Amino acid sequence: MGLGEDRESNSLLPLIFLVVLIPMVWFQLAQGAKRCHDLGNSGWWQLIPFYGLWMIFENGENRTNRYGANPKYVSTFTTAATVKPPSEY
Repeated sequence: MGLGEDRESNSLLPLIFLVVLIPMVWFQLAQGAKRCHDLGNSGWWQLIPFYGLWMIFENGENRTNRYGANPKYVSTFTTAATVKPPSEY
């Protein structure tokens, strides 16, 4: 085993790192944008330094905001009039 073989195997490490890193960063940005929307802010707000810490501990809006309904909202009861038939989903 010579030195050339070790360098060839080590040359794949940066490529493997990028193949793993790019989807991870994409996923993190997508989840951060969803969390920003829960708080009623644009997804770009996650780029503010230390805003991520605030997103972790802050509760989302209890009402519907411009990004949609609160995903944590649970109704205490459901009437027959509010239930949609499967064809309307």
